Amino acid sequence: MFKVAIVLNRIVMNISYYDKYPELAPPIVIVDITNYKGVVKEGYVYDAASGKFTEPSDTVEPPSVEQPTEERTIEQRLEVIEMTVAYTQLQVDYTSFLIEILAAQPK
Repeated sequence: MFKVAIVLNRIVMNISYYDKYPELAPPIVIVDITNYKGVVKEGYVYDAASGKFTEPSDTVEPPSVEQPTEERTIEQRLEVIEMTVAYTQLQVDYTSFLIEILAAQPK
């Protein structure tokens, strides 16, 4: 049985036991702590380089994540809207084409 720490953004989110080693998609990291000699608790900070867990403190900063600017967000939304309109137009054109074919078939 495996004892694992489920880590997200360097923070231990959960400690669980599994019969087989779990696989999760990034950004979630699974760390086998079955034979870990130190203490690991939820909320601890995981340093992947050293493989060690430390208590959270006020000096530990979460990794910086670049926040999208309002301009990029609007551009991204506009792109999604344009793609949705184009896809809808394709569906309408295809449906109209099928109706024309069915109407042209002899009965």
